[in-house]
Amino acid sequence: MLAVERNSIRDDKFELRILETKPDFFCEEIACFNCGEDDLNEFFHEDAFAHKEHLLAETYCFQPAQPTKAGLFFPVALISFLNDSIVITRADRNGGKREFWRHIKKNVLYSKRHYPSFPAVKIGG
Repeated sequence: MLAVERNSIRDDKFELRILETKPDFFCEEIACFNCGEDDLNEFFHEDAFAHKEHLLAETYCFQPAQPTKAGLFFPVALISFLNDSIVITRADRNGGKREFWRHIKKNVLYSKRHYPSFPAVKIGG
C-alpha cells in the first residue's frame, strides 16, 4: 500500500524522503552513495546541503523501506529539485523557436503570453 506524507512517499519496498537536516546529508548512508558520476557524487556529498541552506534546491533520497541487517538505509538514488524558469526572448516570440511558441499560443491564456518567463521545476540529479 502506498503511503504519502508531506515530502515523502512510501510503499512496502521503497521510500522517497526529503533530506532536511545537516545529519541527514552527512550520514553514513549518504557518504557511501556512489552513482558512478564524479560530478554528481561531488554535488551530493559536498554541495547539496549548502543548496538547501540557501533555498536553491531540495534533495530527496530514494531508498529501501527496510534497513540492512546493520540497521542502515543505503540510498538507491538521490534527486535534487530546483525552481527554474523558461525565459521567452523577443527572438522566440518572433519565430526563433516556432514549435515552442506555437505550443505557448495554443496552451497559455492570451493575457499571460506576454510574460517574459514561465515557472518551471528542474530535476537536478
